[in-house]
Parts: sequence; structure tokens; C-alpha cells
Amino acid sequence: MEIGLILFAFGISFVTGYLLLRRVWPAQLPPNPLLQIFLGAGLGLGVSAHLIFYTLIIFDQLKTLPVIGLQAFLLILLVADAYRSSKKNKIKLFFPEKVSSRDWGLLGILGIALIPITLYANFYPMGGWDAWSVWNLKAKFIFSGETHWKNMLDPILWRSSPHYPLLLPLINVWGWIFLSSPATVGPLLTSVVFTLLTAGTLTFGLKSRIGHVPALTAALFLLTLSYFVQLATSQYCDIVFAYYLLAGTICLLNANQQKNTAFAFLAGLFFGFLSFTKNEGSLAMLLLVALSFFYLPDKKTWRALLGGCVLTAVPTLIFDRLFSPGNQTFVNGLVSSAQPSDLYRLKMIFAFLWADLKSHNWNGLWAILGLGMLLSQGRFIRRDMRIIPFFLLSYLAVIFIYYYVNTHFKIAWWLQVTLDRVFVGILPVVIFWIFAAVWENKSRTVTKSPVTRKNS
Repeated sequence: MEIGLILFAFGISFVTGYLLLRRVWPAQLPPNPLLQIFLGAGLGLGVSAHLIFYTLIIFDQLKTLPVIGLQAFLLILLVADAYRSSKKNKIKLFFPEKVSSRDWGLLGILGIALIPITLYANFYPMGGWDAWSVWNLKAKFIFSGETHWKNMLDPILWRSSPHYPLLLPLINVWGWIFLSSPATVGPLLTSVVFTLLTAGTLTFGLKSRIGHVPALTAALFLLTLSYFVQLATSQYCDIVFAYYLLAGTICLLNANQQKNTAFAFLAGLFFGFLSFTKNEGSLAMLLLVALSFFYLPDKKTWRALLGGCVLTAVPTLIFDRLFSPGNQTFVNGLVSSAQPSDLYRLKMIFAFLWADLKSHNWNGLWAILGLGMLLSQGRFIRRDMRIIPFFLLSYLAVIFIYYYVNTHFKIAWWLQVTLDRVFVGILPVVIFWIFAAVWENKSRTVTKSPVTRKNS
């Protein structure tokens, strides 16, 4: 019963996000129905989380009826708009474009791959350490704490990272919205859902660029890596970060390729949600917005990206300004005489990075991706893909500088428990980038869909 109600709540978000995404999706471009589903699902979960956050601010506690009412009202508006559009254009209300049998085949294979992933997640129903001490703890505070929910932000709980944003806890709360008490299975389902959404977005984001078989290979490349599955289903926020980063990047590449403001706006929406996942999400959003100023074809497209970011990054700004107690685990080693940022720390960072990249945990993954760069014959740095390596280099540079400057933690322990999770957050984008560089033609023309050709 609990699983059914949680999936029902998620289903409402999926439909809401799908209809919202179709409302924004450029009408003049060929549709990608299954990509729209995977993008819409994440969009809808982000919207549901934001609705809960705004009601928390208004009522100073979780009020389920206003949350459900707002969600229902939004869904009704979107259904009415979709119905009006379907009548006007004489198309089906849902899935107006035909899905090919090969696409259904890809979806079926992803579904089969999800079975062992779900079974694996059930071995650790409480998740990893940071799941029950950080993310799930915050969700329970919000769900059961009534007006005391802000106690989770007390600096005395510094081990629970009270300064971290709340997107994942709020999504878990949304999963419990029809329950009387928080269920352990809720965060477990959230981790499985985002693992599927990430794999599906990777598959169908690549499919239109490189074809069905290479796209499926990329997804299986990810899902058959046991270490990735372990971290993705540990109920941490890294898989949520990975999904929104990948979704936004795909929309950003399309915005540049098609010179389209609608895709840029969608990318901005996903990057805004990304900023509410964890502090690294805000860093990623700022870097991507800054790099996009030089990457996108014109200022109009960049302003559309910025508008989407502002719209969905508002909760991040509110949380940082009004609720976050600040980082309680920061010591500036550049000025601290007791805990200085010394040469030993720098050597440890580089030594650990090298050891981790060739670790058996990754099964030679990074070497294979490096080989992919060579096979791409330089296409991995071509103009339309260049923003990805620039982002990855700048993002990782800031992360490693932070490792060096913040001397609150012993560097060996800190790298051991966090570095792999940094890699998990960027891995889907890296795989997308390398597979697209290896298989995609240098100049790809977009084929009009039957609907577009008929109307032109």
C-alpha cells in the first residue's frame, strides 16, 4: 500500500512535468517522445518539491492539503491547456507522436536492467551513512516536525550538513504526501527512480544523435558498472545532481545547435533545480551560466537560459539567505596556523586522485573513456560540444581547490568518502560527451518529423 501511494504521488509529478515540458518544447522541431517523458518526470518532481518549499515558508510547517491542492490545480490547468491544444491541432492529448518499435525496445531493455538495480537497492533499505544522517533525516524533520522542522538547521547538527539545500528531502516528502508517517521505502524508491531517469535521459538524449545501438551501449555502460549502481541507490543526492546536470546539458546543447530559446529556457530550469540539490549544484549552475554566455549563439538565447535559472533557483536563494546556518565545517587553511594548507595536503590530493581513477571500483572506466577521446579524432573538443570539457575542467578545479583550502577534515578520509561521489555526479555527462564525440557526425542535419513535413 505504501509503495502504491508513493508511486501515485510520483506519477502525478511525472504527468505534470511531462505536460509542462510539452508546453515549452519547440513546436517547429521534431519531437522526441520518450526523451520528453524522462525530462518531464524530473521537471515534475522538481516542481512538486518547490511547491512544498513555498508552503513551508507560508505556513511554517508542512500542510499536506495546500500542497496537494496546489499540485492538483497546476495539473488541471496543464491538462486543460493540453486538451485545448490537442483539439486545435487535431492531435492526441497524450503522446501525439508515434513511438517507434525500436524506441519501445530501448525502453524495455532499460526496464529489464532496472530489476537487478531495484533488488540491489533493497539490500540497503536505509541507504548509506549520509542518507539517514543527512538527506532522509531532513525529510523526516520536514514531514513530522510540524513547526519545529527548522530545528534540523541548528548548527549543533553540523554532522548532518544543515547548510545543504533541500531538493532531495522535499522530493522524499512529496513521496510521503499521501501517507500518515514517513516510510523507509520512500527514499529507496526515489533513488531507483532517479537512476532510471538518468539512464533514460542518457539513452534517448543520445539516440537522436548517434542512433539506437550506441545510445543503448552508453546506458548499459553506466548501469552495468556495479560501483555506480551502489552509489546511485545509496539514497544520496549525487544521483539527483547527476540527473539534473545531464538533463540541463542536453537541453543546452540543443539550444546551441538549434539556436532555440525554448531549449535554453528548459536548460535553465534544470540548472536551477540543480542548484537546490547540494552546494556543488550552485557552483555547477553558476559555471554553466557563465560559460553559456560565450557558448550560446546570441544574447537572446542566453537570456532565456538565465530566465529559466532564476525561476527555479529562487528556493536556493531563499534557503541560503534565510535558513542556512552556514558551513560549520570550514577552516581556511590559507590563513590558519593550526591547520594550514600545506604541501603534504596538495600531494595527497593528486596521489589520491591518480589512485582512485585506476581503482578496481571503476573497472577501467576512465581508461576506456580516455580511449574514446582518442577514437573521436578531436571531435570531443569541437565547437558545439566544447562547453562540456570547459565546464568539467573548471568544476573539478574548484572542487580540488576547495579540498586544498578547507582543512577542517583530514584530507585522506575526506577524499575517501567524497571523491567518488563527485565523479558519480558528473559521470553521465562524461559518458554522453564521449559517446556523442565518437559516434556523431561532425555535421548532423535534423530530419523533419512526419508531422512537421505535413504541416510545412
